[in-house]
Amino acid sequence: MTITSRIPQDLCDYIEHFNCDNIKDLRRRLADIQDWEKEEYDVNKYHDLDWIKHTIHSYVRLYESGELNTVQKEQWYNKHIWLPIDTVFNDISSIQIVA
Repeated sequence: MTITSRIPQDLCDYIEHFNCDNIKDLRRRLADIQDWEKEEYDVNKYHDLDWIKHTIHSYVRLYESGELNTVQKEQWYNKHIWLPIDTVFNDISSIQIVA
């Protein structure tokens, strides 16, 4: 049995919005105010978009800090690299991340 699932087009388009060749352009895209950000936040409607923007911003800051060029302890990776991935399903109460 094969189950296929596609990313909704609005999420694909939003991810594509951040397809840049350099950090300066990426930061400009992060500064763009999206229509969904002008409305009252609804976790059921906007969680994925908000997660994408927040995660990209977090990784941009991490890249700019230069800390990725240094070997770190495992806890550092858990906190900086894996945390955004652990939070992708925060809008689904029946899923728990076990470390």
